[in-house]
Amino acid sequence: MTLLSKIRLSAKFGGSVYLVSAIFTLVAVGVVIILSPADLTFGIVIKLISIPLIFLLNNSLSRQQDMYFYLNLGISRNEYYIIPYAVDLAAFIILMIISCAIGNAI
Repeated sequence: MTLLSKIRLSAKFGGSVYLVSAIFTLVAVGVVIILSPADLTFGIVIKLISIPLIFLLNNSLSRQQDMYFYLNLGISRNEYYIIPYAVDLAAFIILMIISCAIGNAI
């Protein structure tokens, strides 16, 4: 199973994680663009606080029985937990670089 297919599989089951993470990422990027690129640390702090919060809410509110269906499709439990946060972190880094460039240009 390739990495891209594992990302798609985790997006099917963990779509709520991707959605909530995207909201926090857009808030952090908006803060950097609107206020100033010097507030990059504030955006990073928002993201660092949101990751454990999302993980805690996902584990407490999700139904664990549904995970076994996806585990049988070839994704391990560790990959299931790590992939959404790794994809979100990569998107966050790319968006922060772009927002700093836009903020400096404005």
